Amino acid sequence: MRVAAIDIGTNSCHLVVADVGRDGQIAVVHQARDQVELGRGALSRNALTDEAMLRGVEALASFRRAMDALGVEAVECTATSAVREAKNGNEFCRRVREKTDIHVRVITGVDEARLIWLGVRPQLDPARGPAILVDIGGGSVEIVLCDADR
Repeated sequence: MRVAAIDIGTNSCHLVVADVGRDGQIAVVHQARDQVELGRGALSRNALTDEAMLRGVEALASFRRAMDALGVEAVECTATSAVREAKNGNEFCRRVREKTDIHVRVITGVDEARLIWLGVRPQLDPARGPAILVDIGGGSVEIVLCDADR
């Protein structure tokens, strides 16, 4: 099955398209990144600017075209702190849906940390004990104390 993951961050948007086999094997077939600076001007106003929303929607429209050309069957799209903390974050999500038919799921900081752990987990060596993961983003920092199991 061909799937896509989209991360809408404070500074950039990322797209990863991969084939997932019946055995769970993942083969990345396409990656894209757009430096949209969604959070530019938003921190002091607690709102996304119209210009930033336009840049974000245009980036996602480009991702939609790539996904359609690649035959993507399922898409998971998440937005983090810039959209989460903006009083008009729902407006941005609505614009994305109208223009691209991509549903944006705004995640909490705790969800963001859990997803970071899930992404790193295969690389953790249980024999080495606990680890600290630090994700420094454009609008938030997630710190995860973990091991390979939890």
